[in-house]
Amino acid sequence: MATKSAIIIGGGIGGFSVAIALEQIGLHVDIYERAPQLKPIGAGISLWANAIKALDQLGVGIKLRELGIFAGNAGFHIPSGRTLSKTDMQAIIDRFGAPPLVIHRADLINILREGNTSPIHLNQVFTHYELDGDTIIAHFSDGTTAQADMLICADGIRSAVRQMWHPTSKPVYSGYTAWRGVTEFDHARIGRYWGETIGRGVRIGITPLPNNRIYWYATQNVLADALKSEHNHQAYLQNLFGAWYDPIPSIIQATPNEAILNNDIYDIDPITEWVRGNVALLGDSAHAMTPNMGQGGCMAIEDAVVLGKCLRDNTNIAQGLLAYQALRVPRANYVQKMSRQLGKVMTSESVVLSTVR
Repeated sequence: MATKSAIIIGGGIGGFSVAIALEQIGLHVDIYERAPQLKPIGAGISLWANAIKALDQLGVGIKLRELGIFAGNAGFHIPSGRTLSKTDMQAIIDRFGAPPLVIHRADLINILREGNTSPIHLNQVFTHYELDGDTIIAHFSDGTTAQADMLICADGIRSAVRQMWHPTSKPVYSGYTAWRGVTEFDHARIGRYWGETIGRGVRIGITPLPNNRIYWYATQNVLADALKSEHNHQAYLQNLFGAWYDPIPSIIQATPNEAILNNDIYDIDPITEWVRGNVALLGDSAHAMTPNMGQGGCMAIEDAVVLGKCLRDNTNIAQGLLAYQALRVPRANYVQKMSRQLGKVMTSESVVLSTVR
């Protein structure tokens, strides 16, 4: 590969993953992140077999298994506590070749960050790029610039480059808001209730984390920004789920209000152009999706591995990036569409559809 350098915009799961992939094929990489500091944020994240295999190829699989936990057998339940169906994790392992793991998002970011040696430039808000012959010049809001042979934009759902290329590609509200939390909770108290419990227009999921912690998430159908002024999310959730089977109310009560994250859920309509010349979109900037299939981060990790291989196997950057686009667009956009459709089914308030579901 003849390229000398790459700029990566975004210091998240996709950005750090692709930094490792590019280092593996001999590129000099610089990462630019808009946050003033990298601090542990977020809650848990599920990594399915496709992501586990990709992370093994990035060389961080051993550490991942040390800090993650096997998701175990889960299922779908209803608010009374009745189990609708069970998920046989051994069957998933037999079919896909790796167990699903759950890990704290901050731990995953640290694993990826430690897996590469690329310089990280913080407090750098990317605004646009321009071309100077074969050189890409990235511009930042403080007036500084950076130059490289290639630009990879892993800057999320509001990607500056995606909106430059596709002005009509805007975040689309899903119709529901989501809460996430991590708390210490005796795993034995969960019993058979790992997985997701579904009501009409509301649901809550429970997954294990190491050291007797759990990661939980919940959703409710509301208008966009309906809870923007809500400050006591713990009390709000207790009112929403207080009559559901134990341990759901106990889990909410065990999570301090300040540790509960709330965000409206957005995705984007699928796009097919991720590449122009030596510039490419990756992760949420290319295919932001709802979390219903647990594949958002997994797809970004896959992107990174495939992009690295395509650059390794092609004679120039533009050809490599086009090969990456050809391989990734059909798969990622399919998963993106399926995740949106699954969300509509799982959040339906219809009596008939709820019964069928």
